[in-house]
Amino acid sequence: HTSSLRTVGCSVDDDGTFFYKKLALGDYPAAVLQAPTYTAAEPPFDKRIPKKYRDRKTSGFEITVVEGDNQLDLPMKK
Repeated sequence: HTSSLRTVGCSVDDDGTFFYKKLALGDYPAAVLQAPTYTAAEPPFDKRIPKKYRDRKTSGFEITVVEGDNQLDLPMKK
């Protein structure tokens, strides 16, 4: 069976706050990407984002979206 993953992006404020809308309820793997390329695979890399967090396969982040407001934390350690 083939799995398809949709990418949803959002902007992040200087304090790390981010907002998204219209995301279906459920569980999602997550990664922290960078602007302006919106890909973590191309240099220059934002040095504030450790390499493992730039890919949803290695980040260890999984978010769960439930009804109502959601607060999600993606703690990154160097």
